[in-house]
Amino acid sequence: MGVQDRWSDRSGWMKAALAVCLLAPLTTGVLSRFLRGSHWFSDFEAVECAGQRFLQGLPIYDPAATCPGMKPSGFVYLPSIAEGFAAISATLGPELWRGVYLSVFFAAFGYLLWAAFIRRGGPGDRWDRWLGLGLVTGSAPYWANIAVPLHAALCLAAWFAPRRPVVFAVCLAVAGAIKPVFLTYGLVLLALPIPIWRRLALGAAAGLAGLAPTIVFLLEGGALAQEWRRSLELFIYDVQPGDGFYGWIDVLGLTSLGVLPSLGWGVFALALCACVLVLAGGGGLQPRERALFGLGVGALANPRITPNDTLLLAMLIGSLFALLRLSDMAEATRRRWAGVLASVCALGALGQSLDLGDYAPKVVSLALALALGALALRIGRSRSSEWIADLTGKSVSPSSV
Repeated sequence: MGVQDRWSDRSGWMKAALAVCLLAPLTTGVLSRFLRGSHWFSDFEAVECAGQRFLQGLPIYDPAATCPGMKPSGFVYLPSIAEGFAAISATLGPELWRGVYLSVFFAAFGYLLWAAFIRRGGPGDRWDRWLGLGLVTGSAPYWANIAVPLHAALCLAAWFAPRRPVVFAVCLAVAGAIKPVFLTYGLVLLALPIPIWRRLALGAAAGLAGLAPTIVFLLEGGALAQEWRRSLELFIYDVQPGDGFYGWIDVLGLTSLGVLPSLGWGVFALALCACVLVLAGGGGLQPRERALFGLGVGALANPRITPNDTLLLAMLIGSLFALLRLSDMAEATRRRWAGVLASVCALGALGQSLDLGDYAPKVVSLALALALGALALRIGRSRSSEWIADLTGKSVSPSSV
């Protein structure tokens, strides 16, 4: 499979077969839950139930917490999120609030599908990004997690980030205040074609603003803060370590709880930052492609990638193909790189459909991390003058600031 060729140049039957394979995890996941009569939207009910229990003075971090008519999953957010849900529910009424939330949720989910797999404008071709569709399962719409609207807001802000970086920084801070792990999307700012001091300043400001509610709660929350930490440890490290860095550790039979795994993730995150600086500055990507590339790497940097987080990995897959096309590799080498990357993504989709979801997405995310690192090393050596000039600001165009 050549990189100079486009996926759209493939024959009709090949595209149809690939589309069926890549769509299978999402479509079969949704259909199977309808056929089994599964209870939908448990993540939304987790926050809604926590809000009700907060108003009643009941524990909100009890893993066995229940509310009438709900089957909530575990609540892992700050109490202010539960309080906010409770206030809106009390104002609109529970049924209207549920309808409003789900309308926003599915609009956001539809936007993400369009932005990741249909919209023109990169990164890469649409068929490149379609290879990421095999990572999206029926769990993404099934749980109605608040992560999906947050992803949609960040994706929209990233589209305009090259000219409106402050707007993206504000969105990042809001997302980080709700889900601190989403601050990994600060890599969008690091990828932008603006002076490095401005990238770092905006990232630091967004990071501090996003972490402030959590830090205040940890310092002043007392016993409730301890309950929150125990809830996080249960769901993140035991129940669902995810398909990213913590998931890789879990497959090895090691615990992701403790100082060493956190330090390991820190080193991994720093390596991804270096990859972004090198490839965004020296890879030949356009400003908007750079922002969306940062968005994709930000998704990979999440130490606990869940089904709600996989949509934006398509941005990374498309970026890798775009970078391959723009590289100075020999055509045969590009073909090998593209063939391996496409094969891993297709096999990951097949594994998702064959009930190998505990391993398939972890293999794909690990392969993406390795491909990203290898490409950064190669381009970093061959185009050192370009990315160093971009880093020092010598090649920054005033029109892009």
